[in-house]
Amino acid sequence: MGPKRVRITPGLREALEWLTLSRSVLGARVRSELAGNPFLGEEWPLPFPASAPVDTDLILVNWGRRPTVRLNREGVPMLRFSSHGGHGGDPASARRLQRRARWVLVVLKRRAEILERVGQAAVEAQLGYLDGQAEWPIPLAAAAVAKQIGVHPSTVSRVIRQKRLLAPRGVVDLQSLFGRSKAEARQAVRDLLASEAAHGRLTD
Repeated sequence: MGPKRVRITPGLREALEWLTLSRSVLGARVRSELAGNPFLGEEWPLPFPASAPVDTDLILVNWGRRPTVRLNREGVPMLRFSSHGGHGGDPASARRLQRRARWVLVVLKRRAEILERVGQAAVEAQLGYLDGQAEWPIPLAAAAVAKQIGVHPSTVSRVIRQKRLLAPRGVVDLQSLFGRSKAEARQAVRDLLASEAAHGRLTD
């Protein structure tokens, strides 16, 4: 029996797209949704957009004890569903906006959960690199992380795109913790070329 096919509906396609958004782009998307939907309200007032020193999506906390990945929520408002919204007395439009408001809340919640879980799995695998003990990340496959947290590998690939992690060694692109980095590959080539002089010319 082959793999089960998933029908990509417009709603599912949009949800997958939201996974790829960086924090700054997500903030703009949420502002647009908030301004155009009376059923979306802020949980509490925030400086919006916030002036963050670094545009990071994830923050690594509790480094000295149990390293934990948390979403950087600064600049993105906490939203709630408001039952007091209206749309000019048009019931059909009101129902449509209600559905849209609930969908936005579900997508944001799911996005946050997946991003934190992927980030946590990557951090636990790359502790030696993130604390400066190792020069390069270890090889890490998106499929392995996907199996660990129970999502599809393509979801992990989408989540890590354009995401940044604030760690003790500085700001790290989440994508650089997966596979083998370009810098590592270049260094490997340099090492091979350096050994060529000592051992004679290398073959293909």
